[in-house]
Parts: sequence; structure tokens; C-alpha cells
Amino acid sequence: MARTYLKREAYLEMQKKGIVFGALALAAAIGFLILVIWRHDVRDFLRKWDAIIPPLVNLVPLLTTHFARTTIANKTSRYLYYGMLFVFLGFIFNFFVHFSSVGRVHYFELVGATIVYAGFLFVVLSEIMIAGLSSVLTRWRGEIWVKELDYVYLVLGALGLAMSTNRLEIVDEKLSMPEYFGPFVLATALVVRAIKTRAEINAWNKV
Repeated sequence: MARTYLKREAYLEMQKKGIVFGALALAAAIGFLILVIWRHDVRDFLRKWDAIIPPLVNLVPLLTTHFARTTIANKTSRYLYYGMLFVFLGFIFNFFVHFSSVGRVHYFELVGATIVYAGFLFVVLSEIMIAGLSSVLTRWRGEIWVKELDYVYLVLGALGLAMSTNRLEIVDEKLSMPEYFGPFVLATALVVRAIKTRAEINAWNKV
């Protein structure tokens, strides 16, 4: 009975965190859309941003669903949740195809795509950790694996910084790679840092 009560308390706590995080994500998404609309005519905005609006808006329910649950017991709900993840994977693949096919990318389009990518990657890595990767890492490296994530974060951050400096006009013999890779590498580094923080808070290294 006590164990069931603790599970319910943990679930309610996760729901509260999910609601708060969802509200913050919604406010950020609304603020981003208002900023873009303010800079452009509404019709022109809808025509230009029809590819970025759906994933950016649907990122809010994805993150809320992820944070507001401990497990998805219902099979249908679980399949819908994983189906949503595959849809977002398609969105991200479409972003890279689009960026590769155009000469120049609009700033807000790149920012929106990076936000969607970071949110998706955060959810996927969290799910993998919860599913058992955290236990595997604890058995392999001990509880210090959480601190060792800083090395991954620093390496990715340095790589993203190096790719960003590749855009400077003063640099000679630039690396032959798409310029939009830099923000996504930096976003990956931030996601790794967020995973580290979440692992410490939820004590994933002690399971």
C-alpha cells in the first residue's frame, strides 16, 4: 500500500513538472511566433513558415506528454506516443533535406528547426535512459558516469565552436561542410548538458 502511494506521489510530481515545463515551452513558442509575425506580413508568414510551424507548435504537447508520465500502460497511447516521435524524426529529416537544397536559410527558420531538433533529441535520449541505458552505464562506469557526460558536452561544444568560426570571412581554407551544421552541433551539446542535469536530479546513476 505504501509503495503504491509513493508511486502515485511520484506520478503527481511528474505531472506538476510536466505542466510547468509545458507552460514554459508554450510561452517560448508563442513568443517566437509573435516575433516572427511582427517582422513579417501574416500571409507572407504563413506561406514562408508552413514547414516550421507544425513541428514547432506540436513540440509543446510532445514535451508535456513526456514529462507528465512515468510509464504509458495503455498500448494505444504508447503507440501514439512513439508514432509522434517518428513524425518528428520525419520533420527533422525534412529540415536537413530542405537546408541542403537551398542556397540560403532564413534565420528564424534555422532557429525554429534547431529548437525542434533539440527538443526531439532531449525526449529520445531521456526515454533511452529511462528504458535502461542509465542502469547499463552505472554497471559499466559506476555512479560517476553522470559527471563524465561533461566531457561529451565539452567536446561537442568545442566542435560546434570550431564549425561556427569556419564562417568567418577572415578564415582561409575553410572546411568543406554545410554551414548550418554548427547550430545543430551546439544544440546537441546543450541537450547532453540537460540530460546530465536531469540524471542528477532524478538520480539515474543510482539505479
